[in-house]
This record gives sequence, C-alpha cells and structure tokens, in this order.
Amino acid sequence: MKLNHLFMGLFCLVSIAPLPAQLTDVESLPHCFYTQQNLREDLYLMGEDERVDQIVSNICEAAGIERNFTLSAANVPTVALIRDESGDYLLYSMRFVRSLLEEAPELLYFVLAHEIGHLYHDHKLNGDFRLREESVADEFTGQLLYRLAQFSSREQVLFYGRQLSFTYAGLYPEGMRTQIIGNGWDRAEGIVRSNQQLAYLEEQKNRAGLPLPVFKIRGCPRFKDMAHQYLKQCGTLKDFDSMLTSALDRLGYEQRSYFGTPNGFALLTAVEQIDEEGSPLPGRQRWQDYPATKDFDGLMDYLSALILPRKGYFRLFVFLVADRNAERGEAELSSSSARAWLRAGGYRLPEEIGQLPVSSRHKCTVLLYEFEVPASDSSLEEHCDQFLSVRQHLDRSGLAKNLK
Repeated sequence: MKLNHLFMGLFCLVSIAPLPAQLTDVESLPHCFYTQQNLREDLYLMGEDERVDQIVSNICEAAGIERNFTLSAANVPTVALIRDESGDYLLYSMRFVRSLLEEAPELLYFVLAHEIGHLYHDHKLNGDFRLREESVADEFTGQLLYRLAQFSSREQVLFYGRQLSFTYAGLYPEGMRTQIIGNGWDRAEGIVRSNQQLAYLEEQKNRAGLPLPVFKIRGCPRFKDMAHQYLKQCGTLKDFDSMLTSALDRLGYEQRSYFGTPNGFALLTAVEQIDEEGSPLPGRQRWQDYPATKDFDGLMDYLSALILPRKGYFRLFVFLVADRNAERGEAELSSSSARAWLRAGGYRLPEEIGQLPVSSRHKCTVLLYEFEVPASDSSLEEHCDQFLSVRQHLDRSGLAKNLK
C-alpha cells in the first residue's frame, strides 16, 4: 500500500510529495486502526483540520508529552496510528472527524487519546502484545480524560468508549475493556484525592497536587542500599530514572509503577516467577501467577502433577529513591494486594519530580519481596524468611550487571 502526501488547494491539486520509501506497505508496519482495517489501495495525507490539531495539543499537554509525530488527515476509515523508523503518523478521516466535531466532540477526544496512549507508552504495535498494548492504551485514556474539562464523570467516559466498533474488541473477555477504561478514571481520581492530604506539598511550594500516590513500605521486604555512584553520576531524578528504566527494559521488566516519596519516587516491578536459584523463568511462565509446569519423567509424574499442587517462587523489586526514610504501611502483602499495589501507581515519572536535583542526602534503596506457593497449597504468600539475599536477586535477575 503506497503512502503519499497530497496537498489540496481550494479547488485544485497543487502537488504530491512522496514519503520515505519504507512506507510503501502500510499494512505490514506497526499500527493500530481504531475501527476497521480494510484501508484503500493508495493512502494519502491531506493536511490538517485546525480543530483536530487543537484537540491533539490539549491531549498531549494533559499527558505531558511532546508532539513528535505527524498529524494529518488521510483516506483512512476513521483514525489510525502507524509507526515506522522514519516517524509516527496519527491519521484521521476528514469526514469522520468533522461529523464528530459537529455531533460528539467528546468521542473524538476519546479515540485520539487512545492512539496517543500508544505513543505515550512507546508500544511496538507489531501484534505480538496486542491485547496488553490495547489494554494499557485504554487505561491511559480513562486516566487522561479525567484531567480534561470536557469530561465530568466516569459514566460519560465509559459511554463514549462503547460508541464505535473497536477493531480489537474481540480480544477482550466480555466486559473487560469497559472495566479497564474505568480503572484509568478511578486511578486518576484516587490520586487527586490522596494527594490533597500530603503534608510535604508545602515543601514543594504548595503545588496544586502531587501527580503520584504516596509510597508506604508494606509487608516484610529485605533492604539493600545501592552504591552512591549510581546517583552521583545523575544531575536530576529524571536522569536516574532513565538509567534505571533502560536497564529494566533490557531485561523485560516492561510493567512497572511509580509512587511518590519525599523529594523522590519509588518504582515497583511486576511480580515475576523465578526458579530456586533466583533466575527468571523463561517465556510466558515468568509472568504467570501460578507455579509453572515442568517437564515430566513419565506418566506417573504427569498424573501426580495434575493432582498435587506444585511449588513456586516469585519476587517483586522496589527501587526507592528519597532523601529520608519512607513510612510503613500494611503489615502483610498478599498476591492480590501486590498486584493492586502495582495498578495503583503512575505510568511514568512526572516532570515535577523528575526535575528535582539529586542531593548528597539522596539514596537508592532496593526492597526485595519474595513469595512462595507451598507444595501443600495453591495460594501465593509472602516469604519473610527469604531464601536469597538482595544481592543474589540483583545478580541473577541481571539488574546488577545492567545498571553499571
């Protein structure tokens, strides 16, 4: 499928400028088509509508991201996002957006926010993680629309989420997409409410609201301070966050969550399944919340595994960056509360926190949580008498090597 620029005058065609050669087959490129995917044989870019441009600017401003993508009208069915090495393209049908601008501008906000959510999270959009990426974009949409004056209630956002035939709706369990969008709204609302009571807002010149919920230590983790050299080489907290998240990305820790601390932040990883030596299990088994099935030595071993629960080991990392001790919270951390904890945090480090300078008082402390599924049970429980040291977990996860 060919993609070309089409610059339209008021009554006549002025010029056609070809886009980069690698955009000759659009359907093979990473993409998200909000509705139907049957694009025409030839795809053209046709300039912009100023009103759409303003909506996109409002969304990007609320999300705190730069507009480093091409926004253009095109002969697409509704709205489409196409990613390529030469750049990202957020495309829309002029007929579609003009009808929504007249009848339901909030629906246009919803659709555009979903696509921008993919850019915000730098999704690959190659189909390998389609449901995960679409779900994250949905939750981003619910969270972002809470911040916009055009939306006054959760029900309003959910209403517009049901108005179009979403291309990937069939991937979700029944009712799950609506729940995910609502979770985004609830998370944004909960952050605003909890931050109204943060005492240390005065230390930050009485900002209108801290953009992250407060971190409190839960359960019975083991602690280890990282060498000061890691922070010393960073000018701001954003610099350290970039170094940390780059290491996490390389090792597959794509799901994580941010919380606020006094003059700092806490970053949580997802609960991952490990072997007895502390190495991550391979493939999808790593992120399963139940013990992985091992190879069997004959029929009896297989039949026993069907009847008797298998033992499993799990862990969760917290990287706590602050210039003072964090508060204590709940005494226990279960499997469900660990996952709820991860969902309660923010997607990224807000600029207000990231721009804070790293001082000599700042430390980065690693909190390591171990969980176990006993052979006599199937429930995941926190293991306070840990099997391995924090250092061993950092080594065998690969984090110690990748943070250098």
